[in-house]
Amino acid sequence: MARTKGPDPDAAERRNKALDMRSRGYSYTDIAKALGISRSTAHKYVTAELDKLRAETRASAAQIRSLELARLDRLWRRAEEMLADGDADGAKAIAAAIRIMERRARLLGLDEQGAEVTGAVVLTVEVPSPVKAGEG
Repeated sequence: MARTKGPDPDAAERRNKALDMRSRGYSYTDIAKALGISRSTAHKYVTAELDKLRAETRASAAQIRSLELARLDRLWRRAEEMLADGDADGAKAIAAAIRIMERRARLLGLDEQGAEVTGAVVLTVEVPSPVKAGEG
């Protein structure tokens, strides 16, 4: 009876080992010999593991970006409240709002040439005019 080919339970371990060896400076030929595979398979294993790591990193970065944007939005709303309330620290609130805007732009890549941003929330603030003596 012919054995059907299914997932190789040791393949993941070999891919990890291949990546580990490559990160320690081993050539693909050395990796292939150590793992009993072809040189091209050694290369495929390393490439597959690197691709997997890149995908995990992108997913983590997207999560962190999302959390950071939420934090910046909360800070922005607080700065807006301070400005609307005529808080004595209004100048500080404006400075804080500008720093938040700059941080947000960097995070979203708005200052990069040719940047394309999707899913960004646009926030605006109205800065009250200063009250002149005798008008208030």
